[in-house]
Amino acid sequence: MAALRYPVIHLRIAHIVDAMDVGGKEMFVVSLCRLQREMGDAPEVHCLDHVGSMGETLEREGFPVHLIRASGRLAVWNELRTALRGVRVVHCHNVQASVAGAPAARLAGVPVVIGTRHNLAAPPYRWKHELQYSLIMRWFSSRTVAVCEAAARNLRRLPLAPAARILAIHNGAQSPPPEFTASPLPVKQGYTFVQVSRLARPKDPDTMLAAFLQASSRREDLRLWIVGDGPLRPSVETLVRQLGLGDRVTLFGQRRDVGGFLAAADCFVLSSRSEGVPMAQLEAMSLGLPMIVTDTGGMPEVLPPGEAFTAVPAGDTGAMAAAMLRAADRAAERPRWAEIARHHYQQRFTLGRMAADYARLYGLA
Repeated sequence: MAALRYPVIHLRIAHIVDAMDVGGKEMFVVSLCRLQREMGDAPEVHCLDHVGSMGETLEREGFPVHLIRASGRLAVWNELRTALRGVRVVHCHNVQASVAGAPAARLAGVPVVIGTRHNLAAPPYRWKHELQYSLIMRWFSSRTVAVCEAAARNLRRLPLAPAARILAIHNGAQSPPPEFTASPLPVKQGYTFVQVSRLARPKDPDTMLAAFLQASSRREDLRLWIVGDGPLRPSVETLVRQLGLGDRVTLFGQRRDVGGFLAAADCFVLSSRSEGVPMAQLEAMSLGLPMIVTDTGGMPEVLPPGEAFTAVPAGDTGAMAAAMLRAADRAAERPRWAEIARHHYQQRFTLGRMAADYARLYGLA
């Protein structure tokens, strides 16, 4: 990795999270911790619920990872207040971590308190939840970061939100993705789409399968890989069988080596109805994949220019299917598209750019 211009170094930085399971927010924290240590800082992680597998990964790499064992808000604040003494920057990730971490950080005398909202923060709002977050932003946070402009706009609309202290910083991703060659990958047959996401309602896997059914009825060589797990996996497996797609759609479950799947596939797809900026989309871009996503959250904001990088209306099965067929029909243009995607990634979405943007915020006080 090339040397980065990193304006603030040698800081003790505490990341507050609910847990460090496998997911985009968690990968964000892991990546930022690694870069911060590389640049001379001392990052640590404090988990409110449980440590999780990615927290264990950080522990194996020598990062301090602490589990908050208190129960009840006042007890949690008190335990965190003690743990955060001497910390220069507290960085809270999403609502639960901000509600617990930002007041405790101020009680501990931490000069800089940053929050990142990793989701879209979109209506319909849970008003009690969002009002509480607005007050945390107003009273305790130095700045609040949204991972896309759409999420920043949503946050600024919240009642009592300090609009002038809310900004957007797009995520960055590692290239090649971590654990790129962790295990043997399946042999690709035909033109293969890949979706990397949690199987949960906001990702709308039913629309993806319905669109793929339409597209594959026109071209029998199309295939779909779904990488990820979640509460909807049983229903997705059932729908695959009901649609007769068992020989064309493969569910791989949760994998740590998603980079290999992205590199082997022909096109990245994601059908989300609610989204910030998915790490998988940025990783796919870094590997030169054309992509078809929905016009949700930050996904269209980060698309490279060109007809190979398409945002379709969320929930529109026909538009998704048509985009899939266009991508497959123009597969011969893949080398040109790959060059555009990689250039766009290098210019705007590297981990180094993201870390430098946050470092500038860390120097606020």
